[in-house]
Amino acid sequence: PYLGNYVRQLQWRMQALAVAYVVTGEQKYYDKAMEYALNISNWDAWGEVTDGVGAGDLGVGYLIQGVSTVYDLLYNDMTAKERKIIREAIITKGLEAQYLKAISPYDNNIPLACAATLGIGASAVAGDDPKWDEKINHYLSVVEDFAMWYLDSRYTTGTQEGYSYTDYALGNLMQAMDAMERVTTAEGMLEHPYLREILPDWAVNFTAPGSGIAP
Repeated sequence: PYLGNYVRQLQWRMQALAVAYVVTGEQKYYDKAMEYALNISNWDAWGEVTDGVGAGDLGVGYLIQGVSTVYDLLYNDMTAKERKIIREAIITKGLEAQYLKAISPYDNNIPLACAATLGIGASAVAGDDPKWDEKINHYLSVVEDFAMWYLDSRYTTGTQEGYSYTDYALGNLMQAMDAMERVTTAEGMLEHPYLREILPDWAVNFTAPGSGIAP
């Protein structure tokens, strides 16, 4: 959909600007990253569908990733008011939509990406406002359960979606698991036997001979 492709570009811009500010300290990068994050936080909704399971989608996830990066990396330089605006947008316009996808897991890269971005966003705002603690902790638990179910299924059944979708799904999932291990008591998710025993061999064994890349 058009909106999904559009907000993907916004995600990349926000992430690039936030990192540029952290690396260089130049105010112009901070100002532009905050302009994007605050404007998007004031949108009425982050998805094309505003209620039900359909409210969670890839586009919502892109915005969660972009806005959460700004929130996390620029947090110390924001005012309390700016933090609240962005934090509450992440939760009410992003996480609440993705949650409905994550509590009904099925084996496909799209709900997995929705669950992963739920974990990324929840990790970014975890512990920042006591009124949201119960909800955020529940979201993180749901994502951990989804991740373990997905990886266990891959490990025991051999099911897979091919290189492209596996790359997309695991790219999001591993970011989420890394973030969650940093902010919660969860441990060992990145040590799952599927990631250590099966995935590396699967990738190596299907490379084109002599090319070093997958066919």
